[in-house]
Amino acid sequence: MADGGPGFEGVPMQGADPYGNANNSENFKNSNPYNSVAGQRPPRRPTDLSRWFHFIIRHRKGRDNLAHINRVLSSTSGTDKLLMLSGYVLMALTSVLERVNGPAPSPADLLKATATATSIPLPASPAIRSLETRLKNLSALISDFRIFSRLWGIFGIAEWAAQVYESPPKDHQLRQIAYAQVFVNVIYQSLENVAYLSQHRILRYSNATQNKLWAWSCRFWAAHVALDFCRLWRIRMLRQNYKGVTDAEDHEWWRQISSNLCWAPLTIHWSVENGGLLDGFTTGCLGTAAGVLSVQHIWRQTA
Repeated sequence: MADGGPGFEGVPMQGADPYGNANNSENFKNSNPYNSVAGQRPPRRPTDLSRWFHFIIRHRKGRDNLAHINRVLSSTSGTDKLLMLSGYVLMALTSVLERVNGPAPSPADLLKATATATSIPLPASPAIRSLETRLKNLSALISDFRIFSRLWGIFGIAEWAAQVYESPPKDHQLRQIAYAQVFVNVIYQSLENVAYLSQHRILRYSNATQNKLWAWSCRFWAAHVALDFCRLWRIRMLRQNYKGVTDAEDHEWWRQISSNLCWAPLTIHWSVENGGLLDGFTTGCLGTAAGVLSVQHIWRQTA
């Protein structure tokens, strides 16, 4: 984020002439194009940004929305959900730009072109290629920050495990599913932490080992999603004989099943070593859909 401060407003001038030339003050007074009092600046036209700030200040709804966004960002989960949505939107957008402008040359292509002294095909639009590169860098930064923020997620899983142990679900099948989900999430988070720290040269594992760690962590994440489908199916079965289900509970069930339908193909895609099954656009669209569902949920929670 760029540093920002109050814009330079200029130094107040002395005398009638705003340029400080006393001899020209009378001429300036007669030829004032703004029809204003000599020696005074014409009123500044409000910019779009200032109009936006005035709208927020004067309208209660604008202030309420600003406070609501701040409540979402004040929590770790809220920040993660907004960053997740932003990252996947950027992924889909950069994929579209790449299709419009043609794929960027890979490092192997650049090496081959240098060795054979051949020219590299220029992009259709250098400006689009520049925008694509910058958006990819921003998307990669968001992804790295989100994974870094999950390094201590193992403590949250430990707290979840303690809650499941102390107050397990009464239904036998839901209880077994909960135990299994805790188990696969502990392994998933541990493998991801080791892979991430190795990627940043903190732990000393080779690139091949890192690829295996990333793939296996996503396989355990995929196992969690599969178990969550089983949990939701069991809840649906139990509710068939119970007529006290509220609309809010039913809506939450459909939100969770829709979210899992987005994550299931993504976890399988990332479980494949040295590549995946989906292209960038499909990955970005599925992640965006899951992100929208998550942001809507946390927006309602912080209302």
